Amino acid sequence: MGDRKPSQFLRHLQSLADTSIPETLLKTLWMGRLPKSIQVALAIVKDCKLEDLAAHADNIADASGPMLPQIAESTVSNTLEATLNLKLSQLALGINQEITALRKEIAEINTRPARGRSPDPSAHRSRSRSRSRNSHGVNGICWYHWRFGSNSQKCVKPCTYKSEN
Repeated sequence: MGDRKPSQFLRHLQSLADTSIPETLLKTLWMGRLPKSIQVALAIVKDCKLEDLAAHADNIADASGPMLPQIAESTVSNTLEATLNLKLSQLALGINQEITALRKEIAEINTRPARGRSPDPSAHRSRSRSRSRNSHGVNGICWYHWRFGSNSQKCVKPCTYKSEN
């Protein structure tokens, strides 16, 4: 706490803390670094906002006279810094896991063939044409006459189709 008033020390802790740090943790850190005489006096105050507690602590400190600096002063920043570093590490780990999962999904999408298509579209087209249109169907009738009968516009020789007219 140093030579600061309890409310000044609280504001200092709040400026160091992230918004994700709960007020209860700040209160515990702040209360733990106050002189014992102020801690004892504040123990009787219940259901009070942190800012109101700081005002009470200032009044108690003013009534008590000058305070000696606490040896545990560096412990506050070390504890808070360790808490913040832990939080940052957890966030970084979560982000890295998300990135890894997204990369895996993209790799799976890129290696998966499109639905209903072969990996090489040109091979699929040439195979289907050669098998169906150019091949002779039942009884030597070409694909066009087999498919369209007398309405056929094309014919592939040799074709044995005979018109019924």
